[in-house]
Amino acid sequence: MDDAPQVRGRQRSKLLGAKSLMVMTLPSQAGTAARLLDSLHARLSDHQVSYMARSGKYWQGLDLDLQPAVLDLGRRPTDQRDDWRWAAAFEFDRLVASTRVDVYQGPVGWGYVTSVELPGESGFWIKALAFGLETTRAIAEWTFVQEVREEE
Repeated sequence: MDDAPQVRGRQRSKLLGAKSLMVMTLPSQAGTAARLLDSLHARLSDHQVSYMARSGKYWQGLDLDLQPAVLDLGRRPTDQRDDWRWAAAFEFDRLVASTRVDVYQGPVGWGYVTSVELPGESGFWIKALAFGLETTRAIAEWTFVQEVREEE
């Protein structure tokens, strides 16, 4: 079992745009999720090279909720043919977090971000690895994102 250190998260207020600090406990699955993120990101690079050669852009992976009852490797954006099945040999059953691959075309070129999210109380934890020239899109350390509900 992974250690669950105390980590500071960021809470964003939509009303004032203010940031406040709070102490949160990182879920025990974080170490496992981080190792599998590294593995998926490494395997993804070969797929992205061939996909870019075929289509002129990187492959995008829609949110993949990795709960075994709802695992759907056939999810894909409407403008691309490839879905998650290219990665079927990957051990998704061991991943305890949701994952996705976001693609961007920025001022300095194309890139993609592979991320995993773990549920937390009133929000989620996220960690992301980036490929491309815009490295600021990576989230190297687990970061807590507070869900803010708008009052009606």
